[in-house]
Amino acid sequence: MNAFLFIVALVPHQVLIATPRGQASIPVTSERGAAAVAAVLLSTPLGLALSLDGSTIRATLAGSAFEFDLGSPFVRYAGTAYPMVGAPYVARDTVFLPLHWLSDYVPHLLASRYHWDPWLARLDELSATSATPAAASPAAATSVASPSAYRGRRSGSRRRRPWQPGHAFSPRCR
Repeated sequence: MNAFLFIVALVPHQVLIATPRGQASIPVTSERGAAAVAAVLLSTPLGLALSLDGSTIRATLAGSAFEFDLGSPFVRYAGTAYPMVGAPYVARDTVFLPLHWLSDYVPHLLASRYHWDPWLARLDELSATSATPAAASPAAATSVASPSAYRGRRSGSRRRRPWQPGHAFSPRCR
């Protein structure tokens, strides 16, 4: 029972979406068992374009197309199917997409554009300047770190700790 309450407490009640155009708070619903967000609420802050053709949902985000099938816990992107925790569904004339897609697949598949912070339940859209890496200078690419940069860490040395944070203490620890 306690494990169930702990898992329920981990699901956020809302997701914050931060873009260079501003911030938006999107409510999260769990009416079908898995956390989901209304796709129409993602259109303004993220520019999500959605089309429904029969039971196939096509969501276009930042020029990339994701395809969902209603009731199927998979999403297709670039010819590959990815499993999800929940399935997209329609309720009250609204398409709901799984939070797992927004919090996991969008930041991983579009990593140059989006970043997910799980502690804050926040999706950040990176600006064009921070999404492109700065060109490295040739001198920086060929420089070698001095031995003093590795203070206290010699090859083969091992730091001793009686326990690791969050782990049970064991008498066998060195």
